[in-house]
Amino acid sequence: MENSEMQEWNETVQQLWDAIGKPIDPRQYKLYRSQLADVPQALLSEVMRKIITNHTYHTIPTIGDIWREIHYTIDSMGGGADSENMDRWVMKYCALRAKERYEMSVAQ
Repeated sequence: MENSEMQEWNETVQQLWDAIGKPIDPRQYKLYRSQLADVPQALLSEVMRKIITNHTYHTIPTIGDIWREIHYTIDSMGGGADSENMDRWVMKYCALRAKERYEMSVAQ
C-alpha cells in the first residue's frame, strides 16, 4: 500500500475510536490492523459506515462484529468473504458509486 492509501485505511479504522470519543489503544489498534489488513479500502469504508451507524453500545465493535458485517456485505452480492469475492465486491461497489455520481451530475 502506498502512503496515501495506508493513511486513508488507517483513518477508516480510527473512526471506531473517534465515534465513541475514546483515545486509540495502541495494542488494540495494532490487533485490528493485523486482522483487517487484507480488507480493501472501499469495502472497509462501507463496512465501517454500517458498523458505526448501527453499533448501539458506547464501545469499540469487536473484530468479529466487523468480519460479520464484511461477510454480510459480500454475501449480499452472492459470495463468501475470500479475496476474489472481496475484489469483485469492490469493483461492483466502485462502478455503482461512479454511476451514482454521473447521474447526480447529469441531473444538475
